[in-house]
Amino acid sequence: MARKLKRTGPLDGAAPRALANELRLDPDERELVAGLQRLGVTDEQVREAAEHGRLEEAVFAGSLDPERERRTVSPAEIEAEGGLSVQEIQASMQAFGLAMPPADEPCFTPEEAAAFRELGRLENIWPPEVQREVSRVYGQALGRIAQTEFHVFHSRVEPFLEEITSSPLETLTALRQAFGLLLPLADPLLLGVHRRKLEQEMTQAAVWEVESEADGLLPGAVEVSLLFLDLRHFTSYANRYGDATAIEIVDHLGSTVARNLGDTGRRVKQLGDGYLLAYPDPRAAIDATLAIAGEMRRKDWPKMHAGLHHGHAVFRDGDYYGRAVNLAARLQGIADSNQLLATAGVAEAVPDRPWEPVGERNLLGFDQPIAVFALSLS
Repeated sequence: MARKLKRTGPLDGAAPRALANELRLDPDERELVAGLQRLGVTDEQVREAAEHGRLEEAVFAGSLDPERERRTVSPAEIEAEGGLSVQEIQASMQAFGLAMPPADEPCFTPEEAAAFRELGRLENIWPPEVQREVSRVYGQALGRIAQTEFHVFHSRVEPFLEEITSSPLETLTALRQAFGLLLPLADPLLLGVHRRKLEQEMTQAAVWEVESEADGLLPGAVEVSLLFLDLRHFTSYANRYGDATAIEIVDHLGSTVARNLGDTGRRVKQLGDGYLLAYPDPRAAIDATLAIAGEMRRKDWPKMHAGLHHGHAVFRDGDYYGRAVNLAARLQGIADSNQLLATAGVAEAVPDRPWEPVGERNLLGFDQPIAVFALSLS
């Protein structure tokens, strides 16, 4: 149920009173209906919010995204202009995790419609089944982003606004205004991040191919210990315990990494609930890993695991590329909870640690099996 709200004034006439009676709302919530209607929220939007037990969130409905008013193009119009077919558009939206749009309903902006038209012309190199596969990835990732974004805003910004406003209605109005200011900023930032991520992937693939053909080291190659670490099964943990707990753990991991990075370590980048760290030698990387794992060891928290390789990688724009990066990442991916997996060179460079040989492993992207050694982090 929605949280109890203070009264904001008498109900404004019969219309809000009738809607409140229809929804069987308690007195506090009846007052909120009047306030929502004064803000221009429709009856249908109030009903939908009430069904989800968060009546106050109706303040966001229909007014946050100005793009709604620009959704003037239907799937049928896109198909008629040489774009994807109605069925392909509907399948794509379903893959995104969104409702399937009716053929004749205007539900796309001119820019979105132009993208679907161009995809129709590019079917030879970007067939619908490939596009749907990518759409599923987009939908899952962006859905998670949206959930976390809203939760952080709702849990951290709303309490602040409640302190500086005089009524729940004023708080909700301030929340809507704040969200309205922030929402337009998301598009250019997400687009920029997406382009940079694609650039990283293409650069990694290019360096990998050139390394496979080259006789010696590539320009920009440096000797480095690359350490990937993250929290194992973190997504399922977050789904079970909620975003608030997940955010707390990720924040704690970030501060723990910062405290235990060491004099020679460098945070290359954060990867969701993990990090890529770089060190000049394996020993410093191992010392940091053990210190970080020790501080992250809590009874109910997900356990850390890590992968470490020392070799040559191409350094460009603050990041590392090449087979050495992939090898460290693959090791981290197969490491168990409370376990660091490393290559033979790392174990040989730090022989005083209790390494356990785990044999040769076939890792994705590598033609030859890799000898792997394990170190317990517990």
